[in-house]
Amino acid sequence: MKAQSQRQLRAGELVRRAVSDILREGHLRDPALSGVPITVSEARVSPDLKNATVFVSAMNMKDPARVAEALNKASGFVQKELGRQ
Repeated sequence: MKAQSQRQLRAGELVRRAVSDILREGHLRDPALSGVPITVSEARVSPDLKNATVFVSAMNMKDPARVAEALNKASGFVQKELGRQ
């Protein structure tokens, strides 16, 4: 894998912080995510800065597949919120 450029790293950090803020503010109303602390560990941005992959981890999960499914389902909302910011 090719190393990310300085621009990609900066953009990735901005995306990571923004997604973290969205999750922290509690805009996601899915019951699978209620009470589950989620940490956004990294965001990798494509060279053209059009796509990003966000890596998260959640603590105290009883059903990790359910949490992952809820986060994937909420991805459209998170993308919309990122666009606003």
